[in-house]
Amino acid sequence: MIIDELKTQLLTVITISHDVDFCAEHFPRAVLMAQAQVLADGPAAEVLTDGPSLAHAAVELPQMVRLATELGMATRPLTVDAFVDAFADEREV
Repeated sequence: MIIDELKTQLLTVITISHDVDFCAEHFPRAVLMAQAQVLADGPAAEVLTDGPSLAHAAVELPQMVRLATELGMATRPLTVDAFVDAFADEREV
């Protein structure tokens, strides 16, 4: 994917999107905005798991976070790979 190629070249990539799953998969940092106001700015793992802030911006939690929540998992993984790892870890306990 072109975004991954640009990141390997150490270029800054800025994307504006409502697709939180895409953002969770490709970006370590997220800025959440609504009505021209910054609601959150920081690590994607924090910003994209903040349900109330995402709801205020009319954006859903990432799919893997929703699935982990429904399964009662303690962690909130953003990506499929992170979900698989977290699920395996929680089943071992």
